[in-house]
Amino acid sequence: MTALVTGAGGFLGRHVVARLRALSIPVETLGRGGSIPLADPGDGVAIRIAMQRLQPTLVFHLAGTPAADPLEEAYRVNVLFGAHLLAAARSLPAPPRLLLAGSAAEYGPMPEELLPVTEDAPCNPSSV
Repeated sequence: MTALVTGAGGFLGRHVVARLRALSIPVETLGRGGSIPLADPGDGVAIRIAMQRLQPTLVFHLAGTPAADPLEEAYRVNVLFGAHLLAAARSLPAPPRLLLAGSAAEYGPMPEELLPVTEDAPCNPSSV
């Protein structure tokens, strides 16, 4: 079993990597500063090559950015990166289990009567 984690330097990613390592699961990280460097999260070819080389059994896609400036960067990180990971996973002989994480920003501000937020809450994003 091998795990691939994107966004490993973030709050959630750091904890996921630590937990996987505590469970003695080999972990690789993909992204800027990752064990598998990725200069552009929108580079589908580089992502496919990394996935083919690693052949992970688990993928935790935790990368994301709230930044809207520039908007193109948010699109590359928040949309293209995930889409390319899914496509690359689908192309593997043994596709991995893949977790795509979001954030509370997808739901936006919630009125008191809708707290705590549940999966069926209406989406009203507060950022890109």
